[in-house]
Amino acid sequence: MLDKEELKSQVAVSSVAEEAEVKTVLAAPEIQPMPAKEDVAAPEIQPMPAKEEPMNSGYRSEMDGVEVDFELQYRDRETDMKDIAKRVTEDYVKRGNDASKIGLIQVYLKPTDYTAYYVINNSYEGKIPLFE
Repeated sequence: MLDKEELKSQVAVSSVAEEAEVKTVLAAPEIQPMPAKEDVAAPEIQPMPAKEEPMNSGYRSEMDGVEVDFELQYRDRETDMKDIAKRVTEDYVKRGNDASKIGLIQVYLKPTDYTAYYVINNSYEGKIPLFE
């Protein structure tokens, strides 16, 4: 809302403009009508690309359908669970067992001893070096 001083100054400016016969035209921006709904093109829906299957590494851990991969770093060394699972399986086979009979591999990592202890099918126990 305008106070009295602002109102007086605006009246004074408009009277000066009228006396000088100056015409002020305020240009309103041109308003474009909204297009009708049938004129608006719907975006084309693209199908999602097919999900690529992960390479079969002999080790796969899932939790609620999400593949999980673990990395272990200890001091200046590192390994991952895929490598450990592969080496556990190789150790199991090297000791005269059949790899196709493996249903469950449980691994206990003990970085301070640089050792991975494992149990296969709840019956066979072994250990391997944690880092190669």
